[in-house]
Amino acid sequence: VAEMAQMDIDLELMRKDRSQCTQQELNQIRRERNRMHAKRTRVRKKVQMEEIQETINKLEETNHALTERLAWLGSKSFTVLVEDDPPAASIPENEEEGSKAAPATIRT
Repeated sequence: VAEMAQMDIDLELMRKDRSQCTQQELNQIRRERNRMHAKRTRVRKKVQMEEIQETINKLEETNHALTERLAWLGSKSFTVLVEDDPPAASIPENEEEGSKAAPATIRT
């Protein structure tokens, strides 16, 4: 009700028994209800757009940070054991017992 008063709505007309209304009053009630609905829809859309913009801003920041990190990682040389290689504990100490796994280089 407070929301309706803020929107300049004729509260008496809105409370009136519809069976006692003239066609002109019914049309006015319909216009008022439509106006109220349209305003609520615009407010809801504005809030939704603000939330979407906040999400976009956060994602752009994350994307920028990840892009910088990727560029930094790309400028470094890394070596890691290939996933299929046996764990370090199972690699023999002596090369005669078996061959050591060659490290793989990751390039971006």
